[in-house]
Amino acid sequence: MDLWGDVVELAEKYDVAIIGAGVIGLFTAYLLLEKRLSVVVVEKNSRPGQEASTRNANVIHVVQTPFNSLKSRLCIEGNILHKRYSEIIGYRLEPLDTLLVTRGMKGAVIGRIAYWLLKRYRNWGFKVEKLSRQKIREVEPLISRDVDYAVLVGGYGIVDSRELVDKLEKTARSLGASFMYNNEVDRVEVDRSSRIRLGTKQGGEILAKYVVNSAGLYADRVAGLFGDKYSIKPVKGVMALYRDIRVENIIASAIVAGRKKTKGGGIIPQLDGRVLLGPTYEEASSRSDYYYTRESLRALEEKFRPLLRDDMGEPVEVVVGLRATTSWRDYIIEYSRAVGPRVVHLVGIESPGLTAAPAIAEKVVYMLLGDT
Repeated sequence: MDLWGDVVELAEKYDVAIIGAGVIGLFTAYLLLEKRLSVVVVEKNSRPGQEASTRNANVIHVVQTPFNSLKSRLCIEGNILHKRYSEIIGYRLEPLDTLLVTRGMKGAVIGRIAYWLLKRYRNWGFKVEKLSRQKIREVEPLISRDVDYAVLVGGYGIVDSRELVDKLEKTARSLGASFMYNNEVDRVEVDRSSRIRLGTKQGGEILAKYVVNSAGLYADRVAGLFGDKYSIKPVKGVMALYRDIRVENIIASAIVAGRKKTKGGGIIPQLDGRVLLGPTYEEASSRSDYYYTRESLRALEEKFRPLLRDDMGEPVEVVVGLRATTSWRDYIIEYSRAVGPRVVHLVGIESPGLTAAPAIAEKVVYMLLGDT
């Protein structure tokens, strides 16, 4: 498909320029390449997936609240698509169940409410089951004796996000994608024929018919180059990895209120045999605040230690990730208001962006090309 005709330019010329080589940018590149378009991916870091795409808990989610949000819908769609693309692209996807657990009388009431809410959405295709005390321990032998109520939710999975990113990039390269690493876009020019010229701090020049802003934590700044205004506030998540514990399922508390530092999160098996606790949910001082304190680790231990029968031991690694949150608190996927439908902005793609990535990519391709 030739979108350019006979236009001749000195700048490198492509059908689509994607700003950001995270998992969403790479999925989008892959799908556009399948349409036989020429694609360049511009990334300010030295390799793909250096930020949110590989600094996460590696979970392919099912449930995401609020259920009526775009985030929730794309999470469900992405969960289904990962099963297909894991086979096509060749990354590992291990299916798992999640146990939403509670303790005590108050916890049991909250657990029953969670079960009722989830059953309302059973037509989405995932299993929801109440477990007896005996069944809880059959399903998860390491669960604490204090846990007396659990809802099992099926359809979850885990991946190795580093492997996923690397496989996507390798596949995109094999289909003809160009990559410009260590290049940060800092100039945009749109001419009367709707051609878009991108310039980078490092002197790179690109001419594209379409642009996808998938810049993650910096998507608001990239959007500003086009004349569109958004505001991203980074939120930090600290995760601790352990070798001395083994669990068969993802274990999460059905009670998410309480200390803000431990909103959500879970006890999550990893493909390499380790178990991850977290993430926390706390303010970040900047878009490069990848630091953690003992207080963050203590918050994780205080929340998740009571859910396990055995001691966790000491963490063998700590990972810190940043989420690109906005005041809208939902995914923003829309055309540029200033430039029009040749530019698509992806802003505020926070958790569970890894799960939603293939569904977001399919949505972006449809916005650019329709049914072609």
